[in-house]
Amino acid sequence: IGDTLVLQSRLDEAVMEYFKVYLNYGRYDELRAQALMQAALCEVQLDKRDAAVRDLKELIVKFPASSSAPKAKEELSKLGETVTTSE
Repeated sequence: IGDTLVLQSRLDEAVMEYFKVYLNYGRYDELRAQALMQAALCEVQLDKRDAAVRDLKELIVKFPASSSAPKAKEELSKLGETVTTSE
């Protein structure tokens, strides 16, 4: 649903749908990490920098072994942020 909303440029709604996945699929860490990544990318497009940074850092801390973690670090760098293991 989130991906469809992105294609329709309904980014605020897409963020909500991605967060539903993140919050409701507790046994599927890779899926949750991907959903959090997609939400953060939408937030960047919506100029919600603080929310994007928060979500990217959360992804890195909660899902460091996920396939989304390197991309999250890259996005943080683009935003002028860094993440340390203590965050």
